[in-house]
Amino acid sequence: MQTAGENAVGTRRRVKVYQLNDDRQWDDRGTGHVTSQNGPDDVVSLLVRSEVDNNILLDSEIRQDTSYSKQQETLIVWSEDQNDLALSFQERQGCEEIWERICQVQGRDPDQTDPLQSSDEEPEDDLELPLPEVRNIEQIRDSIQNHCRMQRREKLSSAIKAQNYIPKLLEVFHSVEDLDDANSLRVLYEIFKSIWLLNQADLYEIMFKQEYIFDVVGIMEYNPTRKDELKHREYLKKVCKFQNVLNVDELISERITELYRMQYVQESVLPAPSMFEADNLASLASYIFFQKVDLLKMILKDPNLIESCVKDLKDEQTSPKRQVELCRFLKEFFIYAQHLQQPDKEEFLKMLLNNGILHAIEILLDSKYAKVRTLGADLICQIVEIHQHPSSVREHILKGRYYNQDNSNRRDLMTLLLKVALDDPDSESAMAFNVMYSIKAILDPENMIRNATEKPDFLGFFYKECIGRLTHYISSVATHTKMIKDDYQMASTCVIIMELLMMMVENHTYHIKNHLMHRDTLKRAMMLIQSRHTFLSLSALRLLRRIVGKGDDTYNKLIIRHDLFTPVVDALFKNGSRYNLLNSSILELFKYIHDENIKTLLEHTQEQFGKRLKDIKYTDIFEKIHTKVQQEGEEQQSWSARFRPHPSPSSNRLSSPSRTDETNWFEIDDDDKTDKLGKALVDYQDSDSDGETDPDKTPVPGESASTSKEETQSEISQAEQESNADNEMSADVAKEGTENNKPSEEIKDEQVPELENIAEEIKSKENLNEDVKVGDKRDSSSENPDSSQPKRARLEEENSSEKSVIADVESSTSPKSSVIESSSSPTSTENEKSQAVEKEATKPESTIEAQQPDISC
Repeated sequence: MQTAGENAVGTRRRVKVYQLNDDRQWDDRGTGHVTSQNGPDDVVSLLVRSEVDNNILLDSEIRQDTSYSKQQETLIVWSEDQNDLALSFQERQGCEEIWERICQVQGRDPDQTDPLQSSDEEPEDDLELPLPEVRNIEQIRDSIQNHCRMQRREKLSSAIKAQNYIPKLLEVFHSVEDLDDANSLRVLYEIFKSIWLLNQADLYEIMFKQEYIFDVVGIMEYNPTRKDELKHREYLKKVCKFQNVLNVDELISERITELYRMQYVQESVLPAPSMFEADNLASLASYIFFQKVDLLKMILKDPNLIESCVKDLKDEQTSPKRQVELCRFLKEFFIYAQHLQQPDKEEFLKMLLNNGILHAIEILLDSKYAKVRTLGADLICQIVEIHQHPSSVREHILKGRYYNQDNSNRRDLMTLLLKVALDDPDSESAMAFNVMYSIKAILDPENMIRNATEKPDFLGFFYKECIGRLTHYISSVATHTKMIKDDYQMASTCVIIMELLMMMVENHTYHIKNHLMHRDTLKRAMMLIQSRHTFLSLSALRLLRRIVGKGDDTYNKLIIRHDLFTPVVDALFKNGSRYNLLNSSILELFKYIHDENIKTLLEHTQEQFGKRLKDIKYTDIFEKIHTKVQQEGEEQQSWSARFRPHPSPSSNRLSSPSRTDETNWFEIDDDDKTDKLGKALVDYQDSDSDGETDPDKTPVPGESASTSKEETQSEISQAEQESNADNEMSADVAKEGTENNKPSEEIKDEQVPELENIAEEIKSKENLNEDVKVGDKRDSSSENPDSSQPKRARLEEENSSEKSVIADVESSTSPKSSVIESSSSPTSTENEKSQAVEKEATKPESTIEAQQPDISC
């Protein structure tokens, strides 16, 4: 049994053994653990044993003349006996241990990865290559490959460039090809493949020259690993021709052609590099990248090129063929612009936007030719997604909205995008989905950060004028109960709509909720679950799952109101016992509802579908839902029984309607009684506020005396009615106290006479107050304001006597205070009236004189 330390060592020394085959590809010989073994005569070997059967995968002696190279921190490469070998370590530490052991045996510094770096003082031209002749062709191949393995690439590339070796080799190629020497042609292929893998930009520049590129490509046609005949030169010369779409100068034309050939060689001519050769073409990729940047800068120096291109696209008289050519040029331009630095990229896009590229795209999307529409969709995708400028598109759409008001035939860019996405005749093309992703980016509120009004303005515009196209399409394919049509093109389009709706539900909280609450979109969308196309059924189900996942009670109520679970349950039973993605998705939906304990949906599911779902036995999710709903109902009943109030005589008395109203009356301030309770304790025929004159209100001069007399008489009759109502209420209160209290006989003997006395005093008080009012008015008519003073003194005396009577009653019947308080409620009303009269009496003389009606006439 291995210890922890042995396991750690084994992990560090775990390697893969690779060997280069005849096709110059690395073969994996197995995985094992490497160790350094000391043999006889001080011989040290690298031994790799298989981790599967412990067989020896590699037994290599560390020799003094063997060139070992450490690459990428976990790779050791060397060559022995005409075999190229490599060890790929799992951990860097294990690679360093074996590398130090190799350097120790060879007696050199482990930090010196190139064993020939000590020869820096040697002149660079001491590297002699064989003469480029047909008879030396195999010797040339071996020499170049050996120098590549010995990590002398820079010196080798310098020697090739200094000796003008590539043009001489191309002359050899002409001779060999004329002789049709297949073996020599294959050797030349291996030579130039090694030159490509030297990863030197100076050599790339030579091979990509106009006079050499076709010969270099011709040599690469004789790839021995390819059985079919390659015709790269024929394609570059005859098939691929440069078409001058714009009037560019000759220099730009040559650079465009040269760049295209570079990309063709990189992608089609050169063989795919192996795992260890992947980095050997990094300089080629960098070289092509900088060539693209230089070309873009050359074009941007001449703004007339972009201006003329966009101008032709905006011209509605431009032929479709010309539109296709210009769109392809701009598309290629956009692709190259991705490699620019951000400031240069912003300048490039700003130039296009200022010249009206978005208006040109509108014309392209409105074309009747599918090819033109596709290229227009590609351009808008480049602007919105790749170059991340959705704000510029939104700004253009909002501006176009106002311009289009004067031109009803012109449609805005958003409407055109929706039209292209929904009306794509080719359901297999990617154009509709590319447009969908662009629409998502335009509607994404996360990037609406240009100004504070961008989000509400654009979303308001979209939900008012654009979303109707989506809902109208759903209405055309499904009703509330079934699907109208179910073809493949319709299914693909509906999937796009479902994706857009899911994005809106996730990001547009208010707008989409308001839309769905007032439309039947969800009801029709859930009918799409009935489709025979499973991908459409799953898309509609994802929409419902996204809505449920929001955890919004408004959405839950909407689901219940429109009965959106019915098509889901129908689809579950229609699917039967088949275990597929649709079945799993439906079960996951109900499992989520159960796990999140969404009570409204749980109760709805059990109430509407409980009897049907109980027959499903291959899952226990519906049984759990039934159990949870039952537990919730039992808990509610338990809590209701625990906190239900128990009836008692006192509670019956206190909870009577009249008693509750009286208690509320005394808990509210006098000024707020009318506002908060809505009506007085006793339902008078005429309210005090209607019959009583506002003391602060100044009468209009010129009123007749007859009007004052009529008002006085109505006040007297009203006071009599109020007094009668007070008497009735006092009798009811006394009767209630007699019935509800246990010592009923004592209450009847002691309290009833006192209550009757209070009622009589209240009645006399009412009459007295009304007399005072009438007298005050008469006194004011006779211009004698001081006459109110005796009346006010008498009123105060009556109030004090009334308070003393109530206090005596309260003290004598303190155990039954609730009855006494109830019976004294009219007294508080009288206090308000007496205060109003007192306020009227204490007005200044000038005010009273101003209020006197003119009755002299």
